[in-house]
Amino acid sequence: TANLINTYFSDERTTFLVTGTPNIEQVSPNLKNMSLLPFISWGAGIKNPRSAQHGDHKYDDDLSEVWMLEKYERIDIEIIDIAPLVSILLGIRVPVHSM
Repeated sequence: TANLINTYFSDERTTFLVTGTPNIEQVSPNLKNMSLLPFISWGAGIKNPRSAQHGDHKYDDDLSEVWMLEKYERIDIEIIDIAPLVSILLGIRVPVHSM
């Protein structure tokens, strides 16, 4: 889908924000908190991902592997971070009550 959108618009100005629910059957037994969801972003206004350094994992779970993102550095965000992020990407004022 991202390739289709980039091909159609070919302006390199599209930002992609993707989230979802974890596949319950694939969730690691080490996972202590089922409230974590993948939130992946790329495109205009988003820094390129950094490669994960081998053996340099800050998290005590297997989520990067479950989500098949283990080759990238993981940065966890809180739900409160989403409204300001989307506002900035849209070029609008950050909602006053988002914090």
